[in-house]
Amino acid sequence: MQVPKVVALGANGSFYILSPDGEEVWDGIPTWLHNKINGRNNAGHAPVSYLALGKESDDDAFVQFEDNKCYWRGLEDFNVQGEVRKLSFGPDGAWFSAEKGLGYDWYGLPDSLVRRLRGRQSWLPGLRRVEMDEDGGYWAQFADGSAWFGELDDDLRSILHENTVKDVVLGPDGTYFVKSANGRMFWRVSNSFTNSIHRHRHLDPSEIRYTQRSISRYFSDEDYGTIYDLEDTLRWGQLDEDDVDPIRVVWHEDVWWSLDNRRLWAFKEADSDKILVQVVEANGEFYRKRNSVTDGWSVQIRGS
Repeated sequence: MQVPKVVALGANGSFYILSPDGEEVWDGIPTWLHNKINGRNNAGHAPVSYLALGKESDDDAFVQFEDNKCYWRGLEDFNVQGEVRKLSFGPDGAWFSAEKGLGYDWYGLPDSLVRRLRGRQSWLPGLRRVEMDEDGGYWAQFADGSAWFGELDDDLRSILHENTVKDVVLGPDGTYFVKSANGRMFWRVSNSFTNSIHRHRHLDPSEIRYTQRSISRYFSDEDYGTIYDLEDTLRWGQLDEDDVDPIRVVWHEDVWWSLDNRRLWAFKEADSDKILVQVVEANGEFYRKRNSVTDGWSVQIRGS
């Protein structure tokens, strides 16, 4: 799974994800922003370099493209002179902006954070990033990587205490995305966001559970033969894991579940350590198949 280059969380469950390879995924973003991104992409203009979404109004957003052209709504007394490195929307029209080589500016930061900043010694490393939620919570990071945070829930506070954090995005209604310095990611967002961020990835088969109580030894695709045939070709290197159709998985109750249990069995038995998966929503097929009596840890082979 690639660590995203840009993540934005906005009002009404909206989000935007930009991968390092330039792939974009979004849902629920303002119509004007959707049209602006699509219009520039279709015309072959410079792609998005940074994007932020408003937390209170579903029309507020900021976008900057790689040619430094910027467009925004919902930012009062705001101006851009260079390359934006961080922008955060806050409650009641508040915002924070940091530009490469040009310092930072803000409007309406939480009072508790402003008091702390005013009491900070001037010789200490300068402010680099600030994120705000709609309830007065904040995360502020300085140039040396140290950070302050306040008025955040216990789960998020634990993540921030226990990890060296590279960046944080705070969304409305307690949503968040955290990127650590070692590439780990933590988030509390919608299932749609989770599926979008996971949809192109590899998993260790040992992390995936069976949905079904039992499986047939035969594949419906005759090219695979039996599950034993596929196991043998994988085990002895006659077939690479990525040459097998990706298995569909569902993230449900903090567990990965397979919708393609015969292929999963073959991967597990062949001691494969990384397989290509396709993340899908929990749908009718998932609930119909989910009849495991071992909580997905094992599966019976019918007729054996």
